[in-house]
Amino acid sequence: MFHEIFHDTFGRSQFSKGEDKAWAEAFCDAFRYMMEKKYLPDPRSKWFLKVDRFADESYYHVMSKSGDKRFDQRYVYPASLIVHKSGKDLEKFRILWFELQKLRETKNADVLNTYFGYNMQAGQPL
Repeated sequence: MFHEIFHDTFGRSQFSKGEDKAWAEAFCDAFRYMMEKKYLPDPRSKWFLKVDRFADESYYHVMSKSGDKRFDQRYVYPASLIVHKSGKDLEKFRILWFELQKLRETKNADVLNTYFGYNMQAGQPL
């Protein structure tokens, strides 16, 4: 549910244009992570624990043990980059969201691949 709620937010943002649009699922998953952390009791879901673990690991380490590289490249790893940049904290996620929107608006160009150092279209680091 949390993931789906954020689709509307992302769709109305500056990121719904150009190459940045490819980050929609990752931001929705990062929002889900933050909401599950804040509102759902233990035990944590396997999905949550995977994102949490990936947020502390490099791309190469994650891919070396991934059971589904395509899925992890497209969904879990990009979400973990956002979670990592947010310090696994909901308030920092909110601040990051607005800072990135301002950056996108100022540059009037795609910013997310560069900011996160990850080419979402290719599914690999820049």
